[in-house]
Amino acid sequence: PGDILAVGQVKFLKGMEPKDVLDTYFSDVIKKFPDNPEGYLYAGRLALDKYDARLASKRFYEGLKVDSDNVELKYSLAKAFFQSDRGEALKIIDEILAMNPNHVLTLFLMVEHLLVEDNREKAEELLSRIEEVNPRDVKLWSMRAGLEYIEGNKEKGDEFREQALADWDKNPEVDFVIGSLLGQKLRSEEAVPFLRSSLKLDADYLPADLELAQNLLRTGDEEEAWKRLERLAEQDPYNVPVYNLLTLYDEMKKFVILRRGNFVLRMDQKEAELFGDSILDLLERASKEMHDKYGFKPRKNVLIECFPNQADFAIRTFGVQGGDGFLGVCFGYVITMNSPGSLGSKLSNWEVTLWHEYAHTVTLDVSSMRVPRWFTEGISVHEEGQLNPAYKRRLTSDYRKAILGEFPPNMRPPGAGDDESGTALMKLPDLNRGFTRPESEWQIMFAYFQSSMLIDYLVENHGYEFIRSVLADLGKGVPFPKAMADNGEPLGELEVAFFKHAKELAKSVGPDLDWGLLQPEVADGSTEDLKKYVEENPKKYYAHMLLAKKLLDAEQAEEAKTVLDAIIADYP
Repeated sequence: PGDILAVGQVKFLKGMEPKDVLDTYFSDVIKKFPDNPEGYLYAGRLALDKYDARLASKRFYEGLKVDSDNVELKYSLAKAFFQSDRGEALKIIDEILAMNPNHVLTLFLMVEHLLVEDNREKAEELLSRIEEVNPRDVKLWSMRAGLEYIEGNKEKGDEFREQALADWDKNPEVDFVIGSLLGQKLRSEEAVPFLRSSLKLDADYLPADLELAQNLLRTGDEEEAWKRLERLAEQDPYNVPVYNLLTLYDEMKKFVILRRGNFVLRMDQKEAELFGDSILDLLERASKEMHDKYGFKPRKNVLIECFPNQADFAIRTFGVQGGDGFLGVCFGYVITMNSPGSLGSKLSNWEVTLWHEYAHTVTLDVSSMRVPRWFTEGISVHEEGQLNPAYKRRLTSDYRKAILGEFPPNMRPPGAGDDESGTALMKLPDLNRGFTRPESEWQIMFAYFQSSMLIDYLVENHGYEFIRSVLADLGKGVPFPKAMADNGEPLGELEVAFFKHAKELAKSVGPDLDWGLLQPEVADGSTEDLKKYVEENPKKYYAHMLLAKKLLDAEQAEEAKTVLDAIIADYP
């Protein structure tokens, strides 16, 4: 089987149609040697090479049924999940590194994730481990160069880039890796020159061509991006993101473009007639309320694209279908979102989504894309309440329990703290992980809430001048911890003061209520028994809530309203 797979790989590299390679060689090995994991590995890699992660993961899973400890299959599966299901990918990475702590390709994958978490220290540690295995690894020095460019250390970045090119100064992978890392940090404007450099060294280096096209879409240079994608489709017709994006492009050609000031709005014609002016009105209001507040001076037009179909929004944003749970995404001067009339936004408020994303446009640009994830998310959620006080995210009864450590262990959502910490509040160095490596959907939502509480706290104590100064310092290349300290809030001191403040706020929620949980005999009792219990315990929050639910289930709305009004009096 090894010879058949090797011949198939050579045929593929020489330009044989991927489907023919799969049918003639790789699938043939799977059929004839079903207990050999290599056939599944080669078939999956072929799919992954064309960015078909779904098909690839299916093949890798089949291979792992044959050989459950096969590290190459596990690594390939982690890579297939890396963009679409980061949590699952990280679980597999942990399994691999437990088996082989020095598996270089897995270490590289983990470094990419750590950069998203802004965990530079851990990323450097893993790169040092790679250097011990192979000190001349090209990707090692490329990634080190990328790290320095991300931090704004051009001189050091140039030094590491030269080391990466030392053995082959025409290697297109070096600038591709650097550009890709910058792109992952939303630094697309800085990524583009490196990706162009990669293609200058090898015009047929397709990974760099696709990465360049995707980054151009994120900078708003769409005309060149679509032309590149059309050329890529001719060179690589089986490439899934290319096919998806060009199929979407055919639909987008039917969209209309509305302009006002430096805003360019592209959306479906019928929806534009209904919502176009309202969207532009909201953007004008946002510019008046946010620009001076945060020190934003637009350098170019802001492009907003609204999609009536969730799948189209996901393809434009991520290159593949999916993106469930996302309502809008900001790349700086490009915002993509579900349109006001789309099914994807039916349970949300499009005004809140657009206001939130435009706040990202402001903070990302002022900070030169260097703002930590939690800081920019905190500002955007804070701004939701500035749009309308009714939109402000509330300190709910669940959040109260989580902050005060009152969740019983058997009812505690993953990520809502533990017995040791006594709170779900995340330490500031770990807060980005609430977005990038959450233990549950609950923790993601709590990360948004905690971040907004932090911004509220900073604004209350220092005013918007503090936020504006920190963002401006970040834009000058000042590291975040130093920017915070220079403006009077060292992160260590902020964390201590904020934790105290957050717990005091939590205690102020319904201070006269009894928040104790119900005993099973009370919770499982009849409606009549529960009514009697509520009369005897008029401040028991969960008794009132359970009784109201039982009454609503029995279609006794007026009686339920009376029960809830009693709670609202103490918990408005």
